Amino acid sequence: MRFSIQLPQGRDAVRTGRRGGVAVEFGLLMPFVMAVFCGIFDFGWGFYQHDTLNRVVRTGCRAGALADSDLRVQVAEEAMEKALVDAHYSCPVGGCDVDAEILGDTSTAGVGHDEMIACSVSAPMQPLTGAIPGLDGITLKAATRLRVEWSPR
Repeated sequence: MRFSIQLPQGRDAVRTGRRGGVAVEFGLLMPFVMAVFCGIFDFGWGFYQHDTLNRVVRTGCRAGALADSDLRVQVAEEAMEKALVDAHYSCPVGGCDVDAEILGDTSTAGVGHDEMIACSVSAPMQPLTGAIPGLDGITLKAATRLRVEWSPR
């Protein structure tokens, strides 16, 4: 019994030697493509977290600006802490720093015409994928100032 092997002729002869080339190129490029996508996801997640902190600061500062004169700082800090919980922002133990203070003229019976409240939050960034080293050491900060709303009594 005789076996005969047919060798490809013409264009088919060139293609037979390259069957695994595409798979090898894919295997070589895939780690770089995945690193780029993970970086995009992590930086996008970081921008989302920063926007969340900005909303938290705005919410707390607004609550403090509308509160009674002797409770402004306390109301602002409590509102920021509540807004962090409502936004499902998980702060590690001792990781989030919430601060509020009164700025400006407070000489007129506790409510000055130029009185402002300054609020700030700082929290560590929590990477989504963790593929980019060093992102977990970044501290995100947000701050704002609002003029205190007052009415003569």
